[in-house]
Amino acid sequence: MCLLTEQTHIGIKGVVTDTSNKVISGAEIKVTDLQTGKPIDHDILSLTDGDYYRLLKNGDYMVTVKATGYHPAIKCVTVKNVMFVGSGILKEAQKLDFQLTPSSEPNPEDITAVSYCRNLASKQKTEQEEEEELQDVAEDSREREILLELLMYLDSRVDWLHLGHLFSTADLYSALTLELDQLEPKERSVLMQQIQAALKKDTKV
Repeated sequence: MCLLTEQTHIGIKGVVTDTSNKVISGAEIKVTDLQTGKPIDHDILSLTDGDYYRLLKNGDYMVTVKATGYHPAIKCVTVKNVMFVGSGILKEAQKLDFQLTPSSEPNPEDITAVSYCRNLASKQKTEQEEEEELQDVAEDSREREILLELLMYLDSRVDWLHLGHLFSTADLYSALTLELDQLEPKERSVLMQQIQAALKKDTKV
């Protein structure tokens, strides 16, 4: 019972009505995760009193409500499940009511809702691009670290670890190629095998 009570404080809840404030039961409520762009499994239906509750974790979502005889309605929401400090009690689920227009009437376009959805989707795209850029930077940083370690091993006369920032990654590869060309074929072959083994190990980690 306690777990059920806690869950009703996570996600969104609301009431589905029509333009005359008559409750709509059996309305289909579909939720799409804006971060992944994919719908969340298990659509729900509004109850006999028009109420609905949807369990959701923190994130940005697009909620679509459909019912026979009505135009569909769409709203977007940022879910933030908040717990009161020191109490261990979650704040009530965010309220998101829907009012559907009969299909016999013109379909009203909620400009504010559409704009908000676009802004949230754009924010998710920007955050994803930033994460990918950070990942690329991290991978490039590790790649340069390996190159500098190899150059230090092959030519200890140059303090590569301190001077490496002066060279681009392409420059470091060129310097490594020159150093490898100076080795005997057998020695170069052994070193290349060691490098490949080290790179495979680093990738697994």
